[in-house]
Amino acid sequence: MNSEQASDRAYLTEDGRHLLEERIRELESTVDELHDAVDDPERTTDIVENYQRAAVELSRLRSLLESAGAVEDAPDNPQIVELGDTVTIRLDDGVEETYIVVHATEATLEDQRISAESPLGQALLARRVGDYVEVNVPAGKYGCVILSASRR
Repeated sequence: MNSEQASDRAYLTEDGRHLLEERIRELESTVDELHDAVDDPERTTDIVENYQRAAVELSRLRSLLESAGAVEDAPDNPQIVELGDTVTIRLDDGVEETYIVVHATEATLEDQRISAESPLGQALLARRVGDYVEVNVPAGKYGCVILSASRR
């Protein structure tokens, strides 16, 4: 799967799908609690805004979960970084780091996951193992070498 295919449809890892389902359950509970508070005649405008925000986010996540494909079912090329791959890089200072490149919604759910839309995710996607890539970040840029890319 190349980065163009990844942007056409959302793809989630199995772990990401489970984390998203958990987040949906938490939001459902929050929406239920806030719904009861909205009915209170002495409610504040914050309650209404929080309810609306949570309900919109819940709807968005449900829709994403329903329409998302499974990264694990997509063809895998171990020489190219693709969505769902666990990627090990070596920074210019010699430090090695490992990340899983995932859909943006999934990235916020666990520290090891990086969004395909992040500067590092964009720099890595569709590149080959062994490539040196420069990553543009707000503070400037840094470089790294792609050591490995594999799908669990």
